[in-house]
Amino acid sequence: MFVLTGKFQIGPRKAVASMIVDRGGQFKDSVCGKTNTLIAVTASRDWKHSHEGTKIICAQGLR
Repeated sequence: MFVLTGKFQIGPRKAVASMIVDRGGQFKDSVCGKTNTLIAVTASRDWKHSHEGTKIICAQGLR
């Protein structure tokens, strides 16, 4: 299960999710117990206080 966070230079998150699904992967909007890959891009120095930071912290807690 893939989860995406951050701003992608190659296009909108929906397009990146489509690429994952087209190649046989599964995509979800939020981190869960089935998440095995979190793709985080363009993190700012204030990442802990952003929505992207919440996903990273949640994923670390599920390790």
